[in-house]
This record gives sequence, C-alpha cells and structure tokens, in this order.
Amino acid sequence: MNTEKKYSKISGQVIFSNIVLVLTILISPVLIALLTRVLSIADFGVYSLLTSFVALMSLLLILGLSKYIIARLPGKQRTEQATKFYAIVIFNAVIVAVLLLVAYFSPFKPWFLGITNLQAYSAEFGICLFVIFAMAMGKLFFEYYSAKERLNFANTMDFLVNKGWMFILVAIFLIFRSFTLSQVFIVWLVGVVLAVLIYSLCSLGDIKIFLKEKFNTAVLKRALWFGLPVIPVVISGWLISLSDRFILNHFMTAEAVGLYTLPYSLLGVVKTFGTSASVVILPYFAAAYNNKNKDSTKLISAAMKFGLVLIVPFLVGAAVLGKQIILIISGAKYLPAVPYLLPLLLYPLFYFMASIFYDGLVVAGQTKHAGIAYTGAAILNIILNIWWIPKIGIYGAVFSTVLSYLLMSIYMYSVFKKYCKISPSFIKFGRILIASIIMGIPIYFINPSGLFMTVATTALGGAIYCILLLVFKVISHHELRLFFSKVPVVHKIIDKIFA
Repeated sequence: MNTEKKYSKISGQVIFSNIVLVLTILISPVLIALLTRVLSIADFGVYSLLTSFVALMSLLLILGLSKYIIARLPGKQRTEQATKFYAIVIFNAVIVAVLLLVAYFSPFKPWFLGITNLQAYSAEFGICLFVIFAMAMGKLFFEYYSAKERLNFANTMDFLVNKGWMFILVAIFLIFRSFTLSQVFIVWLVGVVLAVLIYSLCSLGDIKIFLKEKFNTAVLKRALWFGLPVIPVVISGWLISLSDRFILNHFMTAEAVGLYTLPYSLLGVVKTFGTSASVVILPYFAAAYNNKNKDSTKLISAAMKFGLVLIVPFLVGAAVLGKQIILIISGAKYLPAVPYLLPLLLYPLFYFMASIFYDGLVVAGQTKHAGIAYTGAAILNIILNIWWIPKIGIYGAVFSTVLSYLLMSIYMYSVFKKYCKISPSFIKFGRILIASIIMGIPIYFINPSGLFMTVATTALGGAIYCILLLVFKVISHHELRLFFSKVPVVHKIIDKIFA
C-alpha cells in the first residue's frame, strides 16, 4: 500500500471512528441522565464503584495479552495472525473463567463486599463477574481486528460493548418507567455477550485456519513475557482513575462518590473523543516502527495533533458551559458537582498525552518504563487521596487525579523521546490553544440557558473554532484533502475554499 492510499485509508477510519464517538458523546450524557434520574444518588455511586471494578478486572485478567496482539500482529500474514490469536484467546478464556469462579465461591466475595461496604449488592456483584468474562474476551477481539486494520468493525463492536446496550435500557424505561440497578448490569451483560458472539461469527474463516494448524504454544510464552509487565500498568491505571471513588466512599458517603463521578464521567467522554485518532493510527504506527519506516514519526505526530485538535476546544467549552451542561443532563440535585468540574479539566489533557507516550513505549517494547510511571503515579495518587480527602473532601480526589496524570505524562515523555520522535512544528499546539480560547470568548458572553440555546451556542463556537483552525493554518489543504478523501462532497468544498 503506497503512502497516499495508506493515509486515505487511515482518514476514512478516523472519520468513522469519530462518527462512532459522536454517537458515544450523544449517548453518554443520556445514559448518565437516565441513571441519575432513575436511580438514587447512592445507587448511582454503587454503579460507579462496580463498573470501576469491572473495568479493572476485565483488563487485569487478560494479562497484558491484548498489548502483544496490537503491537506484534499488525502486518503479519492471516495464517500467522489467526493461529497466534486463537491460541491466546483459548488460553486466556480458561484462565479468566477459573479465576472468576474462585472469586465467587471463595472468601474473596464477602471480603470485597465488606471492604467496599457493598454487602447489600451481592446479586449485582455476581452479574458483574459474568460481565468481566465477556469484556475480557471482547477486548482481545477488539485488538485483533484493530491489528488486522478492520477498525471500523472493531469500533462498531466496541460501541455495542460500552454504550450500545443503553438502547435496551431506554426501552425498558419507556415500557416500565423504571429499572433497578441489577437490571442495568443484566442489560450491560446482554450487550457485551452479543458483541462477542458477533466477533466470533465474523471470525469463522480464521477459526477454520486455526483448527487446521498445530496449536501454537510458543506464542503463549512470548505473549506473556511481553504482556505481564503491562499488569502493573493496568492495576496502577485503575488505582489512579478509580481508587479515589473507593476512598471517597470510605471517608465520606456514596453521595460524595456520585457528585465526584458526574464531572469525572463527563470529562471522560472528552478524553475518549480525544484518543479516537490514536486508536486508529496505533496499528499503522506499530507496523511502521517495527519495519523501521520513517512514517512512524509522521503517524505518532498525527495521532497527537488530531487528538489535541479535538480535546482542547472541548475542555475550553466545558470550562465555560460546565454549569449548564450538568443542569441539563442531571438536574438541579447535581449542581453541587459544578465546582469540581473546573479543576478537573486538565485531567483529560494529561491523560491523553500520557496515552500517546504509552503507546510509543509499548510498540518500542519499553513496557517496564510505562509500569514505573503508572506505579509511581498510583502510589502518589493513593497517598494524596488518603491525605487530602479527610481534609478538603472531594477536592482532594480532584487534585490528586490531576497531579498524578501530570507527573506520569512527564516521566513517560522523558523515556518516550529516546525511542520515538514527534514533530512540534507539525502539531502546532500553541495555535490550537489560541484558537480554542478565542472560541470560548463569545460563548462566555452569550452565557446560554436551556437546552436549545446551549446547543446553538455550542454549534456557533464549533464553527468559529473550525474557521480559526484554517486561519491559523493548524490544518493544511493537503491534510484536509487526505482526511476527507472518502467524502467526495466535502473534498470538492475544500478545493473551492483553498482555490
């Protein structure tokens, strides 16, 4: 594949990924609104705690094998990809199933429910174990299809796993006008299982290849050797992003967890949107880096640039419209969460930077340095949470999160620059920031109220920002043509603008 065709393919996948993420952005606030209005604040806090537990365990139990898949399978022949992948899947499925059975029938269950003060939610905990198994398998399939550069399909399935199941929950609400916390987790389980089944059906050809070949035991040793150092990263990442909720619940109340979770979750949507380009570009970057292709610098720089182009204006918009957004989504009872939104704004930016450096370190085989960064940040985060939360309450969780991600990104960059290069002149961060700030000025003075005015003002700000990107030459004519090469109508408009 020549360079022009490769970037054209990437641009098409980035566009599709962003379409999926726009749906996620539209649906995520609806899900938060639905949960916060139907469930009590305490139940919403428990929902946050248990989903955090699922997120940790589904990543932890795959033993870092997903990173081997995305870092080492891109560019390989189909037979090699299939035999290695299904050897990993079968091995991991057995490990996960055994460990979850032990967790349910051993003293771990009462210990966990006791230490988290969730003894009344034993049924929900049991459902979550099934979700963990399905999520773990879904994560392996997602990375496999990403390695095969079938990112549109992978992103569609990932949407079903993470948000698509919400349509079932909405249907239940419309019919019965209510639902319980247990029903929320059951619906989530249905969505994840459905995604894994679709993955499997679409992989029948690869399964046939696997069954004809000898079981590849050698790959298990290599994959584990590569992936096990990632486990501290998974644990530490969970501790940084989620342990504050458990510590808040310990020192304060489930209501405090809910008030902290709302702005954190809203900014999490921004974080996810910002990483859309890097998720698409990663397998191409891995292939280029492994083949010592100079395109690797262009690709990692493009991942950072287009992530910043998306994430910075969203953060400025959130700073200006934070109160309106929370009021529209969750109602007046969550207005006490507004003061925590502003100091949390830097967390998605530092997380995004750290994720770019982390991807580079993984592809370069330097997972130990990523582990050091995450572990150090996690230890600092826990210490600060335990120290600050009893003194300054929810602000303690806010400040510890932002500081932990900042220091982690600084350390990882110090190692990243030894193995990977980025082009600051191509990224143009200063121009992106200035364009975003200028965009925020009219939004601030308009100060909209109500759903219609807030949406209209946001659209105005978006239009101003896009114009400024062109005026400040953040994005060139050639970049726009490549990015929209799969959309002929937009392609023609771009040519007329730059004519």
